[in-house]
Amino acid sequence: MTTVKQRKKHYRIDSKVEVAVEMITPEIATSLLERNNNNRKMRNKNVQALSFDIENGYWSMTGNAISLDNQGNLQDGQNRLQAIVNTDIAVPCVVVRGLPLSTMEVTDIGSSRSLGDTLKLEGTSDYNHLGATIRGVFLWKKYGNPGVSDKPSQRSLLNFWRSNPDDFSMAVKQSRKIRDQGMPMLMSIMSCALYLFNEINEEDTRTFAHMVGTGTYIDGSGLGDKHPIYHLRRQIIKDKQNPNPTILPNRKLTAGLIVKSWNCFIEGRDVVGSLRYRSGGTSPEEFPLISVPDYGTGEGEGVFR
Repeated sequence: MTTVKQRKKHYRIDSKVEVAVEMITPEIATSLLERNNNNRKMRNKNVQALSFDIENGYWSMTGNAISLDNQGNLQDGQNRLQAIVNTDIAVPCVVVRGLPLSTMEVTDIGSSRSLGDTLKLEGTSDYNHLGATIRGVFLWKKYGNPGVSDKPSQRSLLNFWRSNPDDFSMAVKQSRKIRDQGMPMLMSIMSCALYLFNEINEEDTRTFAHMVGTGTYIDGSGLGDKHPIYHLRRQIIKDKQNPNPTILPNRKLTAGLIVKSWNCFIEGRDVVGSLRYRSGGTSPEEFPLISVPDYGTGEGEGVFR
């Protein structure tokens, strides 16, 4: 039997492909978008996130290029170009011209790097949990609750994290400890809330986290059945025991219950009946404000954090 060895394919550099760094003005972006013939549907959330970065000074040039084929058609970069048009601000970009038409078939088919992947490269621990917490706090501060369906850019989230890395790390560790103590909760939502509570008072937040994790006061005595954290723990356990495992806990609902529990705890109020928050349905509640006690200043108030 004769074995035929397959010949390896040899590749050549295409001298017609040009790569350059260019300042893309809104006018240039508009012109390039006019040649956007075969791209996927533009992703509005991506455009909004990129627009936010450009307007707030977070834009930085990467190797991810604005790509044009050898007929001048746009192959990649439509969302960035639309963000430039929307903001009316010019930014520098890598631009590749002269690519073969077949390049479109393999553009953007790989896996994109998640925020957790990037945080791992930064040397952080519990990086996926940390990434979810950063995103949740960012949305909570921007929209008033962490359940909003939005996709901030990685660049803006990393800048947000770098402004307070130690505080994020503390909230993640507190949330992880609560889970390790046996509470089957959405850790990222709890760590988001703890981050915001720590901004108000770290000692009260440590006490709150201890009670959620153990179901006891600091001295080890049990919480009464009117204590708000008793009811929060009861609701978390009830949600975990849902007979339909395909129904995931509602992030906004969970956050609302945590805030209501915190408000009662910080104000010294008991819960009569049960701890409830209507996040949807025919008569949904407004998302609860986080209560800030006056701590002797006389200026306590509820605020979105």
